[in-house]
Amino acid sequence: MALELTLGARPRTADTSVLAVPSWSEVTAWADAAPPWLPWAVAGFFALVTLVALVGRRRARRHDRYTTARFKQAWSALKDTEKKLEDERAWAQEQARAVEPALQVGQALAVERALAAERAHAAERAFAAGEWPHLDDAAVEELLALADLVTTDEAALQLRRVLSAVGIRELPVQAGDPFDPDLHVVCHARPAPTPEYLGTVATVHASGWATTTDVLRPADVELYVDPR
Repeated sequence: MALELTLGARPRTADTSVLAVPSWSEVTAWADAAPPWLPWAVAGFFALVTLVALVGRRRARRHDRYTTARFKQAWSALKDTEKKLEDERAWAQEQARAVEPALQVGQALAVERALAAERAHAAERAFAAGEWPHLDDAAVEELLALADLVTTDEAALQLRRVLSAVGIRELPVQAGDPFDPDLHVVCHARPAPTPEYLGTVATVHASGWATTTDVLRPADVELYVDPR
């Protein structure tokens, strides 16, 4: 019993299966037998445990605040990116709707030009084979319309051969020519850079055509005019 008190062990009863509740005298005896530094050690231990717990809680709170701030920042960046993508998608759709009519016109013009070139080839082949019928006014207008649509050099040359063979020639109109109301139709006006340019052709926009006796269609020209 004395050895147990010296070591600070709890006294046990004879029956080890039953724990005895120590009396007040036993408790005071333990306290008297304990070393004088033991209370300070126990207090220091609990103070250290409390300090570690406080530091850990503060670090946990700081980590939670940091994690929350990072999450909010990432969420805000994600929302901004989503909004930018939506704006870019809306802009792309608007641009697609805006250029769709122009694309349709371009496609129709490309098809018309291809058909015009094919008709020019067919006209030359028919004329070379002696199958070209008598040219009435409607046929002449169709040939002149083909001349406006044909853009390739080969097709234009073939069409000019057909027109030349039936007596239709292109009017020799060029920039710098004096304006002639019998040969020119003014479609645009441009301010003359100097007085010498007044009343002369600036640009030929569409060719004119004539027979040996009559002008079938005047040339569309841009004319230099008085800038005042």
